Amino acid sequence: MTFRVNTLLLHLSVWLLILIPVFLFCLLVQPGSVSVQMLLTGFDDPILSSILWEVRLPRVINGLMTGGALAVSGLVLQLIVRNPLAEPYILGISSGASFGAILPLILGASLFSFQIGGAFTGAVLVMVVVYFTGLRYGRIDNGRLLLGGVMMGAFVSALIFMSFTFLGDGLRTAITWLMGNLSLGSSSVIFTLFPIILLIILLVYRYSYAYNLILTGEEVASQVGIPVDRIKKVSYLYVSALTALAVCVSGIIGFVGLVIPHILRRFYGFDHRYLIPFSFLGGGMLLMIADWIARAALFPVELPVGAITAFLGAPFFIALMRKQST
Repeated sequence: MTFRVNTLLLHLSVWLLILIPVFLFCLLVQPGSVSVQMLLTGFDDPILSSILWEVRLPRVINGLMTGGALAVSGLVLQLIVRNPLAEPYILGISSGASFGAILPLILGASLFSFQIGGAFTGAVLVMVVVYFTGLRYGRIDNGRLLLGGVMMGAFVSALIFMSFTFLGDGLRTAITWLMGNLSLGSSSVIFTLFPIILLIILLVYRYSYAYNLILTGEEVASQVGIPVDRIKKVSYLYVSALTALAVCVSGIIGFVGLVIPHILRRFYGFDHRYLIPFSFLGGGMLLMIADWIARAALFPVELPVGAITAFLGAPFFIALMRKQST
């Protein structure tokens, strides 16, 4: 698809027209709830109104920002490591961020800023180890990269479960968070992090044209003046930051960064000027819907949203692997 600003704005308008009803549906409709009645009565009941604005609204916004952050992270990772199966969960980056977020709690530093810093550090360290594990003769070997990601994810997951010994009363909450849960982040934290994630997405979008050139070949991009090494290093930091922020408020949620970019490439090709914004919106909608399914499937029991995304994403991953092997 040839890039035109008018086309981008037109498609963005269509995406927003789809996003708004999905957002309202996930916010207002739930089995056993009185959300529709609340609409009809004008939010007269202060308790019901409080549930809507202080519980459900932050949760749905959390789904939008977390899903969007993970989808864009997966998109950028697939480009810079040149592996269509790359995404934060599969490469163990989400596990690294999780352990980094838990570590300050074990050490007695309960401030959320310490958790974000620890999550970012953990994500960067795992990404560096996985990247160098995947290198072979100066080039990324897809098999080694995936294997390194799986092994690092398993290793860090073992560290996480060992660390649960020191959490005491917070063990149940930690396990719930680890399986992916959008309800644990406070409204103040979510409303603070949302603009930060949007800012990082905008910073990533600055490189959208450079990403297109890098996709054609790093040598070609270098010849036309694109600082390939610097862009890749900065992109690693952006991916680490997005993953860390997503993990801090929602836990480990996999496969969003794998499914959405591949679906969108069927419609928009490989032009990152389209893929980056629409990956954010698509990932956000996917996670909002997955969270609604997690709440509704066995109501009043709530499933982990990470289990829903894994149920949807694992077959997709297997299909992609089969396609890669043929």
